[in-house]
Amino acid sequence: MEQYSSSQCGAAVQSFVSGWSATIDNGAGQDGVYGSPSNAQNDWQGDTDNVWIAKTGTNSASSPSVTIWGLSPLLDMYWNTYTGSRIHQYLGNQSVTWGGLNITIDEDIEDAPIVAGSGVKTYSNFTVNGTFIGDDLTFNYGINDEGNLAGAYVDSSGVEHGFEDTPSGPVTIDYPGATETVATGLNNLGQVVGAYNTPESGFLYTGPGQFTSVNCPAPVCPGIRDSYPTGINDAGWIVGDWDAANNPGSGFLYKGGQYQLISHPGAVYTNVNGINGDGHIVGEWLDGNGIGHGYIYYKGSFQKQIDAPGGTGTVLCGINNNGQILGASGDTSVFLYDENSGLFTTLPSSSEGYEVTSLNDLMQIAGIAFYASPGQASSSASYLSSIPRAPFNPDRHHIRTTQFAKLPTDVQSMTTSTTFYSMCGDSHF
Repeated sequence: MEQYSSSQCGAAVQSFVSGWSATIDNGAGQDGVYGSPSNAQNDWQGDTDNVWIAKTGTNSASSPSVTIWGLSPLLDMYWNTYTGSRIHQYLGNQSVTWGGLNITIDEDIEDAPIVAGSGVKTYSNFTVNGTFIGDDLTFNYGINDEGNLAGAYVDSSGVEHGFEDTPSGPVTIDYPGATETVATGLNNLGQVVGAYNTPESGFLYTGPGQFTSVNCPAPVCPGIRDSYPTGINDAGWIVGDWDAANNPGSGFLYKGGQYQLISHPGAVYTNVNGINGDGHIVGEWLDGNGIGHGYIYYKGSFQKQIDAPGGTGTVLCGINNNGQILGASGDTSVFLYDENSGLFTTLPSSSEGYEVTSLNDLMQIAGIAFYASPGQASSSASYLSSIPRAPFNPDRHHIRTTQFAKLPTDVQSMTTSTTFYSMCGDSHF
């Protein structure tokens, strides 16, 4: 349905959509309607299983809103099932090339039943680019669909600063008056989340000098000491971790001006590591035996537990808008998990030093490299998890990868002969 006047045509459209839906449903099929958010809100509720909403607005290829939520005036309370019932057309008339053929298409994010190919994905392009920002240490924690990075670097005076690494160069992010700042995630609109100082307090950064506090309030997070955002999607929903003196940690979701507690039943602690445009949240919860389990959380409940085959402990680092999840299991195994098919793809592993931290819709994976400068001795650190962190050295630099990266221990001589190691990076102070 192209956009129409609800006051003039709404009754006729309602009659048609109702009949269309009933006919498809009688054949045990799934029906859906394409059109504007205002028409969906006014005329289609209760009559169709799925909606495909066209809303491009002021979106651009450099800052698209890749999310199925916040499609005003359509309220988020409608068509909000976990199995999916929304598609959002967020960009129109995009020129792309497939198989050498140039075509013009509209771009969409979907969380609804669709007819798709059944081919098996393969991943074979292993390359890496090194980017060094700080004088000493650099940590990368987030990557968006433009390949922009968010993280932190330590200057020659030992002070930690947040940064957003854009195509025009890195932008330093320092919370006003803070002694240390780290950026932990960003979305396609250039909004960045992070934390500052110890105890940690969270923030949302939307431009030079524009900071908003993101701290889970005590009624939701009792006795809170640290509040630590870890990710943000294009709807502006923010996820993160918090802890208290008598609580080793749980997670939170902040959306629509309200905080929600994320705490797995019976868990020693619950970590939240990522959120996608569908609102699906991933992380890790630790059981009483010290074993970590991955999870998918959505609409106020833990929808699925994910344990990698053959691994001792599983942690999920991030999820993109295709339902592809980056995770780690055991000491050295890094994997991709497809939320839709339930298939695991194990990435090549070795004892070489770096951690994966996040991924985007283009299957670019970001991480942290660990390497030894000449004459430096190796050192190691433990990670607050059932999975130990990789051994690392004092010099740490972030990496941006194309497809899947392999990083040698000596980042000065990058080759394609080395492989993945480890798990989600720990960005806490």
